[in-house]
Amino acid sequence: FDELFVPSADAEPVPDEPAGIYTDKRYDFEIGDIWVKNSGGEPMKVPCFSWVMDHLPRYKAAGPCGDRYEHYTAMPPSFVRAIADHALNGQISPQFQSAWCTGIVHAGDKGKLDSQQRPKARPIVVGLALRRIVERIPCAQLKGRFARVFAVARQLGVAVSSGIEIAWHTVVNGINWFLANADGDADQYPVALQVDYEDGYTRASRARLLRATDDIFPCMLRYQRACYTKAGRIVALHNGSIVKEWEDAVGIWQGGPLGNASFCLSIWDWLSALYARLMPQSALTCDSHGGLEVSIVDDLTVVLRRRDVVSFATWMLREAPNYGVKIALNKWHAYIVRHPSEDPAGSPDLMRTLARMGCSASC
Repeated sequence: FDELFVPSADAEPVPDEPAGIYTDKRYDFEIGDIWVKNSGGEPMKVPCFSWVMDHLPRYKAAGPCGDRYEHYTAMPPSFVRAIADHALNGQISPQFQSAWCTGIVHAGDKGKLDSQQRPKARPIVVGLALRRIVERIPCAQLKGRFARVFAVARQLGVAVSSGIEIAWHTVVNGINWFLANADGDADQYPVALQVDYEDGYTRASRARLLRATDDIFPCMLRYQRACYTKAGRIVALHNGSIVKEWEDAVGIWQGGPLGNASFCLSIWDWLSALYARLMPQSALTCDSHGGLEVSIVDDLTVVLRRRDVVSFATWMLREAPNYGVKIALNKWHAYIVRHPSEDPAGSPDLMRTLARMGCSASC
């Protein structure tokens, strides 16, 4: 993990606090009520904090100080709620902020091998159990708003019900539509591009996260600033002892309840640029040079015509770094639908062009 955690000396400066952040009501986070379904399937309104505490999973990982959910469910609810209210509104002391921004890194299996044929690990950072409880509150309370905002940018991996199924149908139906309207023209045949971001979470821009939060979810800005304006501390444990420690000044914690939403906000400008470039709302017209796109957090799939693949791929490689995103060249792949007149190898010219760009391809 040494190459993943970036020290503060190499970190992008974060924006200054907006004027009036602690007096302007739009920055207030008020713990309120949420709508849930009762045992009979009927909607009912319940207090968000009580619902979160009643639905905490059992026997989850301990935080850096050994705390678990069970410690907080045994405390007076009013005490835990007061801590949550202070944290969500950025009212925590520097000493407590230091503990809040300390996490234990766990190696999640990516199911892949690196260049030396070793298992690749996904860094899952686990913070205080209290931090995870607090983050479950906005996840529950803002779920509807998260879904509406992210769905507009075709980001279906956060709070969108059946998001993966919707993404699958979008890709399949897009391929079928392009095929049905190609009229035998190979240039009109569909190509599905599978794109992943290199070290997406650990390289995510905190400055972009804070700017997008201020613009879209200002009630979360105080909390995000408490988590991501100062360098944190990441530790690795073995047999209960610290064996490695890193300064953590760049990126988003993937292991927290707010991790996915925070990551999507950190690439919000990029998602908006993709939408503007592909114009998915008009992609299914015969004269369009756009395409369909769906994202499941840090996995992007784009469906477009053959004639447009190279120009889009060129644009993506050129523009992505300007938005703090790096395309993982060892992970992106083009699935080319073969024209009946072509041999089983498909379109060799297109495949060679993509290969020169670092994109693998298959038919």
